[in-house]
Amino acid sequence: MTIAARNAWLVTAVTVLAIALPGRSSAQTRVGVAAGLASYDLAGTGTSGVLAIRAGWYRPAPLCIDVGTSFFWYETQGDESVAMLLPETGLSLELRPLPFWIGAGAGYSIGVNGDPDNDLTLYGAAGLDFPFAGSWAVRPEVRIRSVDPWIGAIAEFTIGIARAIPR
Repeated sequence: MTIAARNAWLVTAVTVLAIALPGRSSAQTRVGVAAGLASYDLAGTGTSGVLAIRAGWYRPAPLCIDVGTSFFWYETQGDESVAMLLPETGLSLELRPLPFWIGAGAGYSIGVNGDPDNDLTLYGAAGLDFPFAGSWAVRPEVRIRSVDPWIGAIAEFTIGIARAIPR
């Protein structure tokens, strides 16, 4: 088994185990989408767009198990268009009573278009959580991702909307 395949299986196994962990009956699930800009230093440097889908399970609150994926595209130094999926899993901690949270985790970069490498990724994230209309929240965040640690980097600046689903 190649290192790339092993890393992909590792991220998948951690995600499945995180979802299956038993939690308190008051645990919540959070699902959301986000969009924004990403500054990158990969096979070229610049700023591009990023879209993300994320979910979180509070097990127990204020600790949250996060899973998600980002879709990121960029231009290489050779003017080649590259698109990547960046699935990931990690942990975040809400710093109550402030609307602030911090998190960290690991994932994998998967080339969808162009000629990107498939590599392990590590990330650190921080953001705000502004509730409105009951179970909804606006979530601005910054996510700094190391690709093929520590060869390349992507800094995502997104704003999203999320919904908490009580159990």
